[in-house]
Amino acid sequence: MGAATARREAPAAQAPVTKEWAVYVFMKPDAALEAAAVADIEEMKRATSNDQVHVVVQLERVNDVERLSIEGGQETQIRPEGRVYAPKDSLFRFVEWANESYPASRRMLVIWGHSRGVGIDLTGPRPGAEALGLRSSGRMARRSSPSGPPADGLKLSEVEHATKPLAKPGRGARLDILGFDACYMSSLEYACELASQADYLVAAQGYMRRSGWDYRAVLNVLAGAKTASPLQLADCIVEQASTLEGNTNLSRIELSAIGPPESGIVGAFGRLVGALERVIEDPIEARALRIVLKQASYLQVRQFLDLRDLCHKLREGFDDPVGEAASAVLVEYERLVKSRATGTALGVLNGLSIYCPLFSAGPAIGDASPDVDAVVDRLEYGSLDFVKQTGWQLLCDRLDERTS
Repeated sequence: MGAATARREAPAAQAPVTKEWAVYVFMKPDAALEAAAVADIEEMKRATSNDQVHVVVQLERVNDVERLSIEGGQETQIRPEGRVYAPKDSLFRFVEWANESYPASRRMLVIWGHSRGVGIDLTGPRPGAEALGLRSSGRMARRSSPSGPPADGLKLSEVEHATKPLAKPGRGARLDILGFDACYMSSLEYACELASQADYLVAAQGYMRRSGWDYRAVLNVLAGAKTASPLQLADCIVEQASTLEGNTNLSRIELSAIGPPESGIVGAFGRLVGALERVIEDPIEARALRIVLKQASYLQVRQFLDLRDLCHKLREGFDDPVGEAASAVLVEYERLVKSRATGTALGVLNGLSIYCPLFSAGPAIGDASPDVDAVVDRLEYGSLDFVKQTGWQLLCDRLDERTS
């Protein structure tokens, strides 16, 4: 952290103190992000002090792990963790330790680091060409590439495993807020997969600059005379989007309102898929659907389509029952999502993406930023509950077969 950084030695072991809020931040930077991680810790230290808030951080470098408590403008190194575990074990151990040592009535877990979106790791892309979603013998297949998801990445299913220590008697089984200070994590698939883990998901639909969230502003929300509710804190983080660097957005998704698979947004989207399956029986209509999907809004990652814009285009492009089904998805969407955008994301990203593997990135035009392809493991994506329950991936496969 640097010799000039104020740091206190850990005090003698004391009984855990239950506070109103606990903010647990799991930081896993690579070399390029390490300075940004340190800067965010400094932001936490500059926040207004509050004796009703625990702020604890695990900073996990390539060969070293530090655990810190931040209080009164200073960081205290609790104990050197030293050993680096596999990401799923490391996150599990951090959450278990933080929940036991720094209990609170309300809890937010923030996972901080690289990401390339739904169905992949949280450790970041490797250098080199992207792993493209290409067609093979008329069907889409994942091409092997040095830049594909690393085997030791933190996968979505492992986030659920890591939060199990929270489900203990007297603590409640859910987080109040699960946050991702990372790129491309606000997706319909992720929201549905994580619905049992937290009341609210806060994440970016698009790209996040290295500076990430403004942690001083986040923690200052909790420093008032009346402590913020989970909804107030989540919405405050989202409102920051207008002040963040770059072209991005932040979204708050009310996970507790997603509902069971047969109802809510999962059920509505499944009925939309059913209507589209009947559409693609007609070759002309199938091609029209492919054109509508291609025209749906996205930013930088070609396969992450904006869900709201997609549903509007489906409603405009097709008669009932597709239009009615798309409208039903939009009704559920408006119940779940609050989003704010900045820069070129404004008017393009509305809060939730959905992965569509039909397209690959084309060359940049003029001075525009070049698009990239998502790094997605097809098998892992297909194992997500939302994908299995709605038949979305199978629809994309069938459409690809009929229009290639």
